[in-house]
Amino acid sequence: MTLRHRGRDGQPVGVSLQPASTTDEVALAPAFASNLDYFRSSGEVADDADSVPSPVVREYLDEELARPQGRCLVVRDPAGVAVGTVSMVVPHPREPYPWIGLLLIDGSRHGEGLGTAAADAVERLLSGEGWAEVRIGVLDTNPSA
Repeated sequence: MTLRHRGRDGQPVGVSLQPASTTDEVALAPAFASNLDYFRSSGEVADDADSVPSPVVREYLDEELARPQGRCLVVRDPAGVAVGTVSMVVPHPREPYPWIGLLLIDGSRHGEGLGTAAADAVERLLSGEGWAEVRIGVLDTNPSA
């Protein structure tokens, strides 16, 4: 699925969502590495860590790809470069609608409209499946999200 959105500069921003696989580990590594503060806030790396260890990406993919009712997607820019990931549970096991558990965009690309375009694309994807509502979880320790 591809959706066009306008960035802060008014130019169209395109993203595509593709099902993730374990082979996406290398492609997603820069997005994870560029979000060190998020991984510190979430407790996935130590507060004094100076990088996101590569096993964090592998563990994320393994966990999300094995999650019952889970979906793990790679967000790609128009050139096909992996710029982030989305994980969700459809539907959530305790609620009658899907939940986005993580929407992560490469930190070097923040401010380009990619996160909004990815969220819009997820919303459109789920709407096309008949879901009228979707929720997203945001860490309290991540006010910029």
